[in-house]
Amino acid sequence: MQIGAKVLPPSDPDPLDPAEPRPPPYPVQGSSHPSAPPLTSPPHTRTGTPYGSSGSGFSPDSTVSAFPLRQVPTTPGESGRPFMVYVPFSTSDLYNWKQQNPSFSDKPQSLISLLETVFYTHQPTWDDCQQLLRVLFTTEERDKIILEARKRVMDPDGRPSTDPGRRNHVFPESRPDWDPNSDRGREALDRYRQLLLGGLRAAARKPTNMSKVSEIKQGKSESPAAYLERLYEAYRTYTPIDPE
Repeated sequence: MQIGAKVLPPSDPDPLDPAEPRPPPYPVQGSSHPSAPPLTSPPHTRTGTPYGSSGSGFSPDSTVSAFPLRQVPTTPGESGRPFMVYVPFSTSDLYNWKQQNPSFSDKPQSLISLLETVFYTHQPTWDDCQQLLRVLFTTEERDKIILEARKRVMDPDGRPSTDPGRRNHVFPESRPDWDPNSDRGREALDRYRQLLLGGLRAAARKPTNMSKVSEIKQGKSESPAAYLERLYEAYRTYTPIDPE
């Protein structure tokens, strides 16, 4: 540092920056892949650039701090199960998802469908889920989603849990130590994502109002499929009925 240089205070993290916050690294152990080809970015990124250091293949001894999760097979001829590495959400993906979908308050099913797809295809980590919540939802919407999700934590006997410790263990509010390359870590992440989807659906539901459903009429130039989708959304939003 130069003498007399002015030190600026740290700025607030940008919710669209995939590097804020980064999840803990998950080093791959117990395997050697010296001849593995370089990894390329997943289909949801647009450049297909090599993943990792330029011009080198993936090193199992290095730690990977990107996300979300992507399954990588072992080198042919070697035994062992595929392992998970991180591939980051691109900023353009996050921006496009936000711009191309209506707000959760206006049309919640649009974002619910998006996250159902993202959870299935990208297998996001806990950190990724927080990033999606920050980018796609308002503070009020996030709080309601998380509250509803925590209500869905079950005790071992299958009843809704009222134990704060149990809720924090299953649906933590701070970064958990879940290793996606372990059975227990994968199960915990899967359960967390399903609870979050349950919270989304519950937060989207408004007080039962059948009159709102009866107001849905097919437009003169509206296709039957488009009309049916609007009708389904009204049922999901204003009634406890899932029309599908």
